[in-house]
Amino acid sequence: MLVNVGGIEKDPHARESHRLNFANLGGPYVEGDDVRKHQEILEAIGAAFPDGPLETQIDLIVASPPCQLFSRVGRGKLRSLEEAGRAPLRGGDRNLFEDALQLIVALQPMAVALENVKEYLRYKGQNVAEEVRSRLEGWADSARRHGSRREGARYRALYGVLNSVWYGVPQVRERVVVLGLHEALGAHPRFPDPTTDFAIGSSYWTARNQRPQLELLTTHAEVFVKPAPNLPATPGCAEALGDLPVRPGWTDGYFEPERTMAYRGPARTPYQLLMRQWSGFEGAATVENHRTRTLKRDYETFERMRPNDGYQSAHAISEARFQEELARRRADAPDPETEAWDDLRAEYVPPYPLEKFHDKWRMLSPDLPSHTLTAHLAHDCYSHIHYDASQGRTITIREAARLQSFPDGFKFAGGMNAAFRQIGNAVPPLMAKAVGEALVRQLRDAVTPRRS
Repeated sequence: MLVNVGGIEKDPHARESHRLNFANLGGPYVEGDDVRKHQEILEAIGAAFPDGPLETQIDLIVASPPCQLFSRVGRGKLRSLEEAGRAPLRGGDRNLFEDALQLIVALQPMAVALENVKEYLRYKGQNVAEEVRSRLEGWADSARRHGSRREGARYRALYGVLNSVWYGVPQVRERVVVLGLHEALGAHPRFPDPTTDFAIGSSYWTARNQRPQLELLTTHAEVFVKPAPNLPATPGCAEALGDLPVRPGWTDGYFEPERTMAYRGPARTPYQLLMRQWSGFEGAATVENHRTRTLKRDYETFERMRPNDGYQSAHAISEARFQEELARRRADAPDPETEAWDDLRAEYVPPYPLEKFHDKWRMLSPDLPSHTLTAHLAHDCYSHIHYDASQGRTITIREAARLQSFPDGFKFAGGMNAAFRQIGNAVPPLMAKAVGEALVRQLRDAVTPRRS
């Protein structure tokens, strides 16, 4: 039986969401993001498992230390803080990876899974994933220095880039994953085979095909995962969201009140059925968290956009709407260069410069998976405008959760901002499930005696 014996989480809403959805798993949580508090975890685990050596009790450690220094959005934020003289220490967040490794040294689990954004491969000219992998594989001395009771322990490890579209998730989302198996198991870790496929683009594979496929029989570790031919297609946005209720683009107020709504009807696709019948979360009769931000200025612009349109198209549509309003007013239209003219234009045209916001707005395509959802959804959902132009709106919390492969019965603690942030920060559950199941199979194969 799966038992959650402990965890560390900075976000209080994420901790509460875990409690709401996985209370049956138990396990103490250490608040904050300082994994150097691992002594607290050791003590909590020791209290939960008083019989037997501690190191034999931990099968798996999973960690996703904060990635602000690695992500594109995060680096931009750090640059702006530096310009204002308020930047945090450069090594601050990265040290959390160091601390996570020390926690692994202390607990010596049978398996390890670490995750981060793909920029993890080239942070300031350094491949941090390779550094982590080499540390895992060369820990005999490190374990002794830190007083591990299993001296000389080390891991067989690898890393690679996984894309969520290869595991049934209707979203293009690349993540670097580092896997390790304890050397005592005598086995090498393997990534799960993709189950679905989506044509990401030739440029994606060109860079990877310039280097040979690496075998999993050495300590060389970067593995290029590629779907096999003839796999089922990854669901598109319409396949993923089509059974959710229709929402109007404009309501009275920026934040909609929480209310439940009925599904449009029965699930029409395998993905919709999975989201409604996921084991442990099945049976929801209504849709919760189906709300989003609304802004009167833009909903008619959304209604004129087409799939894959971005900010440039939206800006042109807004300008056309403004000109239509000027023409409608005719002689009553304000004169250019006046404050009244500026005020009227602001009711139709967003103020963001084209050169900086060319990729900030985008309408989803019904036939394709979504582009990557980020934690910035907590502040701005315009990066994901609903593909159904007649609804004239951005995606809701529940739709973002669907695109991330959270089942409909999953509950998010906190308000709208907290829910969007948790969704944008998450590893897609279907991809996490594939990685977890692959590790469990490898652990079972390694510890099951072979018949002669």
